[in-house]
Amino acid sequence: MIHSNFKAERDTLIDDITVLRANLKRYEYELSKYKNAVEDIEHYINKRLEIAPANRHYIHVKYLLEKNLKPEFY
Repeated sequence: MIHSNFKAERDTLIDDITVLRANLKRYEYELSKYKNAVEDIEHYINKRLEIAPANRHYIHVKYLLEKNLKPEFY
C-alpha cells in the first residue's frame, strides 16, 4: 500500500516536471521574440540619438527602456 502511494506520487511528479519543461520552452521562445524586438528598438533609438543627441524624447525613451526592460533580459 505504501509502495503504491510512493509510485503514484513519483508518477505525478514526473508528469509535473514534463509540464514545467514544456512551459519553460514556451516562455523562452516568447522571451526571445521580445528580446529581439527590444534590441531593434534600442538600435533605432541609438541611431536617432546619433543624429540628434540632445533630443529629450529619445533620451527619455532610452532611459525607460534601460530601466524597465533591459534587466529582465540580462
